[in-house]
Amino acid sequence: MADVTYRDLLWQVRTEAPGVPEPVLWMEYALAVRDHLRRSLGWQYNAGLVTWTSTDNFPDASSAIPSLTVIVQPVQVKWNNGAIIPFKTRQELDEIDGDWEQASTAGLEPEFWTISSPGAFLLYPDSSTTVTSAVELRLAVVPLLPTVAAAGRVGVPEELALEFSEDWAHGALARLFKIPGKDWTNLQLATAYGAIFEQDISKAKSRAGADFGRPRRRVQYGGIPIGGSGRSRSRRNSNDYGI
Repeated sequence: MADVTYRDLLWQVRTEAPGVPEPVLWMEYALAVRDHLRRSLGWQYNAGLVTWTSTDNFPDASSAIPSLTVIVQPVQVKWNNGAIIPFKTRQELDEIDGDWEQASTAGLEPEFWTISSPGAFLLYPDSSTTVTSAVELRLAVVPLLPTVAAAGRVGVPEELALEFSEDWAHGALARLFKIPGKDWTNLQLATAYGAIFEQDISKAKSRAGADFGRPRRRVQYGGIPIGGSGRSRSRRNSNDYGI
């Protein structure tokens, strides 16, 4: 499907927030789209088989994704034989191998992948040699925002607009009504639309997980007494990727 521009979708916001200048409408809508897709992993793209070079901790798929987008994170990672490479958190890898960040093999199939830091990913063990068409990636991406210095995306694929445009309108309205000192400022409506937008993101993330799968959430305990044994457990919450 072709792209739908943000301007084509602004009518959903304009009717609820009359008097807002068009450039402000456009930018707040674009920011809401980016926030929604980043947190829900709602825009997923099959990058196909990507070469894994010896100088990269993770295959570079930046040239394989849609134009004017950036990678949020991998959603599924497969070796070139079709085997799924499971996800592990950094803490889980610490328990497996205390020196996992330095582990390396000569182009063998990696055991796990992880998010080493926000926006940075790593296969374990790393490869000391280049492997052509090594890894098949499904990636969550978001549109680039235009800046003074660089071009950005001015629209999204039609299938995403059909699925999420109402969600994005809620997010844009929450952002607009929260801007202080404007004729349209309304903190009560900002709070209301913001709560709806959070629910929208949660539902979209659940749908994305049901469609494409997510790693099993790991919950740790220590600190909160449970039962009558006197043992203490506490709970640490994280997202599905341990960050």
